[in-house]
Parts: sequence; C-alpha cells; structure tokens
Amino acid sequence: MVGIKIKAIDGSVKKLTLVKSPYDRTDYKYKLKERYVTRKEAIDACLKVLNGQELTRKEIEEQTGLDEVHTHNIMQKMRDLNLIRVLDKKKNGKRLYTKQYECLLADMLMPSPEQIEKQFKIKSRTVRKVEQGGNRSAGFGGKVTYSKNYPWDIE
Repeated sequence: MVGIKIKAIDGSVKKLTLVKSPYDRTDYKYKLKERYVTRKEAIDACLKVLNGQELTRKEIEEQTGLDEVHTHNIMQKMRDLNLIRVLDKKKNGKRLYTKQYECLLADMLMPSPEQIEKQFKIKSRTVRKVEQGGNRSAGFGGKVTYSKNYPWDIE
C-alpha cells in the first residue's frame, strides 16, 4: 500500500491510501481451521472448493473450515470482485454459488499462461522505466492547426 498526502484548495491536507490489488490489505484476517489467514488465502480456499461445483454457503463453510461470519464476508468480497456468481436456482431454499468463468470454452480448450511459458526458454529480462524512453511525437512536426469553424468559438 502506498500513502499519498494531498493538499486541497482550502489548505487542508488529506491522506489517501492506494491499494495496488484487493489482496494487498494485510489488516484483514480470517479464521480458517483454527488458524488465521490473509484474505487472499481465504479466497483461494473458497475458489478451490467451488471449482466446478454449485454449493451453498453452509457447504462452503464445512468444506473450507471458515467461520460463518468470515464466510459471509469472503463471499460478499468475492461477488464484488466477480470471482463467483449466485445462481438463480436454490437448494433447500438456500442460494447456490459457483465460480465465475470468463469463457468456459476457452478455459477448457486453451492452455494456461503457465503452460505456454514452459514451452519457451527465457534468455534474459529487461526492465525499463518511463524516464529511459525517448520523447516521441505523433509525427505532425509539432504543428497543431486549430480551425475557427466550430460553432462554440466566440470571437
């Protein structure tokens, strides 16, 4: 997480906290089988259980070992992140959850990025910063022509 101080017009200073990823927050801990884990580990445990199955929240609790309150919070966060979806059908009056697939056919037929990466041998990696790049223009020679034919131009 990165903290930035911003000075407003009225002179007050506000601190904004930027989170790179929803998983980056370290202050959330969830009880998973008598131990506390991070949000990412709890979400990964739920997704592992939901892989290809339609389960209720109670069944997810039993299979992952999360507490009832923590399961509710994790399921809500996963719905916000579009990792899971709620099905229209119910089981004994309870909602069914399943894993969200971007494209099921692509998941089944296309290889994963890890499988593709194993096919190649990476000789070296180059990391460049923005400051190292050149100053490129759009190719107009630095000339911008403004027309006075627009109706909103008032002169």
